[in-house]
Amino acid sequence: MHCYIIVGFPTEKEEEALETMNFVVENKRLHESYGFSCQPCLFDLEKEAPIMSDPGSYGIRRIMRPSAEDLSLGFFYEVQEGMTPDEAERLYQYVYGKISEVVCELPFNYAMADGLLYISRAKAGAKPASMAAH
Repeated sequence: MHCYIIVGFPTEKEEEALETMNFVVENKRLHESYGFSCQPCLFDLEKEAPIMSDPGSYGIRRIMRPSAEDLSLGFFYEVQEGMTPDEAERLYQYVYGKISEVVCELPFNYAMADGLLYISRAKAGAKPASMAAH
């Protein structure tokens, strides 16, 4: 099973993000299960995302385009309630660190099947082979 956690979704409060983190960290049966992985990610407001069709209903008060980046896919934003993007960034770093202490990280830039083999090998106690790009 792969768990994908988004930290900092508009209107999310710090307590809610910590509750999600604690669910993974404290659920030994979950994070020790064969092939389990968890990837915390920071919310990013991107061009063409469904949330952009009605940002106000998601608590987004204002959206700003990066002035120096015409081709940017991401936007700066302000929220009506919940964590600011800066607060979410700090909390994301904390959540990522805590989850990484108990859950084997899925290697970046690899297919899910390759990542799950990597995780199962690491959990079995074998020294994971180098994941050098082919």
